[in-house]
Amino acid sequence: MSHYKITKYYYHYYVLVCLFFLSISAAIYIFKGNFSPTLTVKFVALVIASFFYVLLMLYFLNLKMNQEWVIPRQWRRVQMQPRLHVLVIFPLFIIPLLWLNLAGTLPMLWTYMVGQPQIVETSATAVKKRSRNADFYSFQTVYAGIPIFRITLNEYEAYKNYHLKLKLITRQSHFGTYILSIDEIQITTQNLTNK
Repeated sequence: MSHYKITKYYYHYYVLVCLFFLSISAAIYIFKGNFSPTLTVKFVALVIASFFYVLLMLYFLNLKMNQEWVIPRQWRRVQMQPRLHVLVIFPLFIIPLLWLNLAGTLPMLWTYMVGQPQIVETSATAVKKRSRNADFYSFQTVYAGIPIFRITLNEYEAYKNYHLKLKLITRQSHFGTYILSIDEIQITTQNLTNK
């Protein structure tokens, strides 16, 4: 009976499996994570993601030069244009995926588990945003793009002409702010120009 041997020849499969799990955690952060990282965390995560990608590609190049790894037969386009894929196509997918996990998922989990509970007040306005398929509505705050700020059409119609003050229950750490809930919505002043 032959045993399956783990060799460097199959390392690209291991990378693909890791990227699959990183994709899932990034999707959870994008669609369910009510976390706003600090600007420093975003920048440092981008540097680390880029550096890690370069290290990974240099490692595979070293394996290829030592004939311990070859580009798989199924990757015909990569075999025909390896430089294009390594320098342009792969980084367009891998670096953002690493960045989302380093700037979002990991700091979000840390902040949720050990962050300090705080009540924060922030100003907001109700805005309408268009996508290709449909319109969606949200509160625009300093914590941009967080799913918890999505609102319905009826809520948008009720709040669209006003400046608002939101009271948020949060957890905060050095990495950013995780918003647990919107505790209170107060109308402060009318804003007739916001339509």
